[in-house]
Amino acid sequence: IYFSFDHARNYSTNDGLSVLVSTDYDGTSDPSTSGTWSDVTDMFTFPEEGTWSFSSAGEGDMSAYNGASTYFAFRYISTADDCSTWEVDNPLVYGIIGVGVQELNEVSVTLYPNPATDVVNISCLERGQLIIMSVSGQVMMQQTVEKGMITVDMNNRAPGVYLVRFTTETGNTTTRKLILR
Repeated sequence: IYFSFDHARNYSTNDGLSVLVSTDYDGTSDPSTSGTWSDVTDMFTFPEEGTWSFSSAGEGDMSAYNGASTYFAFRYISTADDCSTWEVDNPLVYGIIGVGVQELNEVSVTLYPNPATDVVNISCLERGQLIIMSVSGQVMMQQTVEKGMITVDMNNRAPGVYLVRFTTETGNTTTRKLILR
């Protein structure tokens, strides 16, 4: 399970900017007094001082916080001597939930470019079933493909993270993450 976001910061330093996670926050109380919050700021990258363009903060591995309810918070503390402006956009939680069965014969599947903008090339070493789905599990495309490379038009798809699952005729499965910009 991963958490990612884009952000931009200007003026001053990154001091006082924090990313927090909680599995016991109730979702309605004041988060500064309710819930146990863990600081996961060091999992992310921050904009250089003085820039004002959005950039990716990277991916934070949140597998340790897997639970029925997980909350994320962005906290900014400033002082009269040190204050900046911080904007956050495109927060995304995504992952692949396993069923406890190890995939012993993983299939070689290559996606490029990744991140993609309008088309993605998918190279498979075997014949099988290809499924492209949203991280929520909604199937966007499903087709049988031959060994080799296919090109998939992604022009009518919203930017975001997609999962590409390939299953061979013998039942071996692999899943890859595709980022569409």
